[in-house]
Amino acid sequence: MEKTRLPRGPRSGFLEIEEDLSFQRRMWVVQRIGWLAMCLVLLLAGVGLLGPSRLTRNVLRQSGTELEYYRVGRLNSPQEIRLLLSEPGSEHRLRVDRVLASALSIERIEPEPAEASGDAATLFLTFAADAPLQVILHCRPARIGSVRGTLRVGDGPAFHLAQFVLP
Repeated sequence: MEKTRLPRGPRSGFLEIEEDLSFQRRMWVVQRIGWLAMCLVLLLAGVGLLGPSRLTRNVLRQSGTELEYYRVGRLNSPQEIRLLLSEPGSEHRLRVDRVLASALSIERIEPEPAEASGDAATLFLTFAADAPLQVILHCRPARIGSVRGTLRVGDGPAFHLAQFVLP
């Protein structure tokens, strides 16, 4: 009966097992980095930075108009963009950038606009109102990543929205 010979090389103690300590050390470093990344994600989620929360809520105010939205959204989850139009007038005209309207996939608008039209670059919504008006755009983010666009009320200054959409 013939004995099988094991290849010669570095051994672990008295066991005849080959080892590669430099590879093992690299793997330990990769594991620790993975642990830190998972802890960071858990910490961010616990604080509320990975979805709608008080910390990601953004309120912009310009010339009698207030815009409220969340800086962080989730793909295909419902969210609201709220506009409070306190300027008196018989009608309010809202211009929504087409890039923003398609990236956030507007599903419903409250109250319904008296008139809706658009061109290749802009969606125009006209609301009849004598008193202050709150407009709510119900939408669902349609793509992952950074979403940027503008909203403008009448001829006033533009509101620049920036949102990051997570999977």
